[in-house]
Amino acid sequence: MPNDRKPLFPYVKDVLSASDANVLVTHRNRRSTEELLEHWNLGQFFEEVICPADDGYSLKPDIHAYKYLHDRYRLDLAVGDQSTDLIPARKIGLKTCSFREANEFADKTIYCYSEFPYK
Repeated sequence: MPNDRKPLFPYVKDVLSASDANVLVTHRNRRSTEELLEHWNLGQFFEEVICPADDGYSLKPDIHAYKYLHDRYRLDLAVGDQSTDLIPARKIGLKTCSFREANEFADKTIYCYSEFPYK
């Protein structure tokens, strides 16, 4: 699917710009991730992006990419739309926020980034 058919979530740039440090762990490959971030002009908001298949990490819910990022950036919250995003975060002691649907591994659930509680 072309990047212009993958809409940017409303208010996501507001949330990203309000944070001290943003990082991303994605199952996408590096090339498609960078193309998507460039298309929506989001690359500037991320300190680091990990694509496990390209960066030598196991796929989520493995904790090693999360642990590395937490140790490096002293993270306090992980946001995700699937359990595989939230399980490793919770295992290393981060607060968790589920996006778009309730999740048993989430401390908080939001349905729009305008609801983001940590601005």
